[in-house]
Amino acid sequence: MVLGSLDDDFAEYEQLTDEQQVEAVREGLVVLDTNVVLNLYRYDQSAADALFAVLQLIGDRLYVPHQVAREFWSRRRTVIRQRSKDIEEILKSLESFGQQIEEKLSFWRRRTGAPEAVSAGLFGEVDSALQGAREDIALRAGETKHEVDTRTDAVLGRLRVVFVGKVGSKSEPSTQSADIADGLKRFDQKVPPGYGDTDKSGEARAGDYLVWIQALREAKARQVRYLVVVTEDSEKGDWFEREGGATVGANLALVREARDYAGAQLLLVRTARLLDLSRKALDAQITEESLSSIDQVSSSGSLWTDYDIELFMERLAAYSSLHALVVEEAAGNGGRISRERIYEMGGFDSDRTLRGFTRPTRTVMKQLQAEEALSSKSLPEPLVAVYESPDSYVLASHFLVPREFVQWFWGDSSESSSS
Repeated sequence: MVLGSLDDDFAEYEQLTDEQQVEAVREGLVVLDTNVVLNLYRYDQSAADALFAVLQLIGDRLYVPHQVAREFWSRRRTVIRQRSKDIEEILKSLESFGQQIEEKLSFWRRRTGAPEAVSAGLFGEVDSALQGAREDIALRAGETKHEVDTRTDAVLGRLRVVFVGKVGSKSEPSTQSADIADGLKRFDQKVPPGYGDTDKSGEARAGDYLVWIQALREAKARQVRYLVVVTEDSEKGDWFEREGGATVGANLALVREARDYAGAQLLLVRTARLLDLSRKALDAQITEESLSSIDQVSSSGSLWTDYDIELFMERLAAYSSLHALVVEEAAGNGGRISRERIYEMGGFDSDRTLRGFTRPTRTVMKQLQAEEALSSKSLPEPLVAVYESPDSYVLASHFLVPREFVQWFWGDSSESSSS
């Protein structure tokens, strides 16, 4: 019997060195996921310019799977419209905040007998600052305003130029059907990637696998040493390995499959990391400001917008009026509601554990995400149980909602009281 070494048959556990990662970006096949392309509509101008510059430097080694192009076209309008709604919400919030400050100063003047000129002067300073903020936001929004009309969409125009000769061809119907069947089977068996997309239904659950298998085929056809996949899908654990809430590299099953299927070493990175590596690999001129901007957009899915909350609460009220009342009361109480208060609101027996009580809120959120009605698929849970003991998941002591719900509640209350 021939004896081997510790590394034999376990190559997927060996992480690429920094030098190998630079080499991968310099020489490998670089594949973009759909979220990377769509984020070009979310970046400010300097960040978008930086990514476009890197894509041009990559040149013929850039590859866009046909599935990515399909998803881009199906989601493009939604992303553009959501960005416009986000800007409208910010401007509306600043206006509401100014009204609140004016009311508080007026109340303070009446209670203290301060001269009206003093409160007016204080408000003038605040209003001037808010007006400056509104103008700055409007200016920045104007610089990166995107048109739904395909004839005037500047981002689309640049993508068409960069992606010439880079987009994979459509699969034959028989191949597409077989790939979808394989993707759905892998989804059910929790084989990466894609099984974390629990908010999707039907053939959409095979979407990530279609991106993956098309990338593998291209890597095999080109006989590349490195396969670089760029994605922002880092939260679900079916692309990246996660430990302690942090990503620690590509999912080991994907590393193994890339090696066995295409003979390539897999490098899985987020957009900001691609640009950072491109500094050395491609001599790209990337500023820290651009990297920071891209990183912020990549992680902004963790925040609920007012539009998200309004939509969620409307759907939740129709699904379960009790849960809608619980979430709203928790938001009005600083983000927390006690177990006893829920018992009182629901008329529950005292021996009830409330296990599974958060399921309706999670169900509604997943439904809206499946419809692509919410701004992100990585939003925090809208209602979370906190247990009496870290070692016990039987008796919840209280429940929490995200801080954005608290801000939404009090913003709504102040507006309604002043009208």
